[in-house]
Amino acid sequence: MDVPQGIKDTIWEDTKREFQIDDNEEKKSIVLSACDKRWRDFKTRLVSVWITHTRYVGQDPRPPYVTYASFLTKEIWEEFVKQHEDEKFKEKSEKARAS
Repeated sequence: MDVPQGIKDTIWEDTKREFQIDDNEEKKSIVLSACDKRWRDFKTRLVSVWITHTRYVGQDPRPPYVTYASFLTKEIWEEFVKQHEDEKFKEKSEKARAS
């Protein structure tokens, strides 16, 4: 899924302001690339800890919509799980792992 340009611009503006970064396209590209990597890593962790249970991260039994309540609702979580349990998604994921 592509992130809308408005969200990318907001992330860049917030990052520039917070870390006092000069405005240039090269720095923007680096920052947004790092954000993209962290976001993908976070989603991978959600799947491996709470859906496939292939990663163990401690004793916290709370579901992710409680752990990350500031931005993840139960409804969003249920939709995320539904997408990741779909057979087409599993096939695509398996192909990606094999390559």
